[in-house]
Amino acid sequence: MRLLILLISIIIFPLFYAQAALKSMDLSETLRKGLDYSPDLKKAQSQIKESDETISKTRSTVFPTINATGTATTKENSSTFTSSSGTSSSASSGDTYTAALTLSQPLYSGGLLTNGLNLVKVNADISRQNFYQVKQDTTLSVLSAFYDLSQSQMQMDAAAQNRDILKSYVDITTHYERIGRSRRMDKLQAIVNYSLSLADVEQLQNKLRLAQSNLKKLLGEESSELTIKTNYVTTITPIETISPETAYVAAHKNNPSIRIYQLKEELVTYNKDIDLAADYPTLYLTGSYGFQSPDRSSLFNDTSKSYSIGLNLTIPLFSGFSSFSKRSIYSERLYQAKRDLQIAENTLRTNIDSTLQSLRSARIQLEIAQNSLKEARSALDLANNGYRQGTASSIDVINLQQTRYNTEKLFVTSQFSYLTALATLRQLMGTDLEKVYVK
Repeated sequence: MRLLILLISIIIFPLFYAQAALKSMDLSETLRKGLDYSPDLKKAQSQIKESDETISKTRSTVFPTINATGTATTKENSSTFTSSSGTSSSASSGDTYTAALTLSQPLYSGGLLTNGLNLVKVNADISRQNFYQVKQDTTLSVLSAFYDLSQSQMQMDAAAQNRDILKSYVDITTHYERIGRSRRMDKLQAIVNYSLSLADVEQLQNKLRLAQSNLKKLLGEESSELTIKTNYVTTITPIETISPETAYVAAHKNNPSIRIYQLKEELVTYNKDIDLAADYPTLYLTGSYGFQSPDRSSLFNDTSKSYSIGLNLTIPLFSGFSSFSKRSIYSERLYQAKRDLQIAENTLRTNIDSTLQSLRSARIQLEIAQNSLKEARSALDLANNGYRQGTASSIDVINLQQTRYNTEKLFVTSQFSYLTALATLRQLMGTDLEKVYVK
């Protein structure tokens, strides 16, 4: 019985472990996991919460402040004076106790309150745009890593098939050499091509491992022994031809990086108004209600009640010409903010032009690869038939096999070049990648 259990454990457990260690993921699952894990996205979410709380804090400055105060003081004064009868001295002393509620309500503060509230609202908008930018960047990074892994898998499959085919040619030419149907040089060429295919497989295996490691890092699985395999089937959906100007107009409206620079330009204006508020009059309503008595026992008697109400007006008269310097400083900052926006717009336009060119080029390469792959497969079939019938040489077969393999690699590469360029264009145009790719 123990022997039977041991045999079962030896056979079943490795199979179970192999299934557990290999995880197949589709695109939507991968993107969701990447977005859920992203530390950058969590940080951006925290910044939104912080900015919302800052708005609440700033709104509170519009309301009055009420404080409870209490004092207990002891005072003793002595004085010396001279009279016609001589020099005399006197002393006076006493205690004073107060307990009161004080109120202060800002009525006008040179625009400080309204501009301060506008400032924190703009900062909150920047936090939201930054969150969207981080989400777009994270989605594109995970998407690109997923495409890279899928491409590596397809290239690896093609390389393994090429290796197996070339190995069969080695076996065939070796056999044909023995029976005198093939030359030694044909066998040697088959062996060399097979050896090169082994090196190609090793190179692609290393590329596959790197692609898996990169995707695991983005999914928070970097330290696990999990091997990720994608089950992605490429689907190329033709899109309508879009002009650079149309793409730029959409990008200028929706791209979060442009919106952030626009909001930063607004920040300069609000910061200027807040800084200049110190040079304007301020008006506060103040009041107090409480008790004042020379002794504690009678502090809260009706006769000890006291109250006051008034307006506190402060008018700055001279600040050493600092307001002129402030205006000059903010004029330069506004100029810099406008130039930052212009640079971002120019960069965006350049990136859109480049991405559209890459998209068109990848589409052309994809169409060429599709047609060439069909022809290469047909030519290889003809060569194999001819080789079996003695009308084609092994060199013809090997060369056509290499042509077919190169065409398959081009087909795989051009597919993912097109898909990556399309995703990049969508990101630049401000299209929500999560809504497009997460089903």
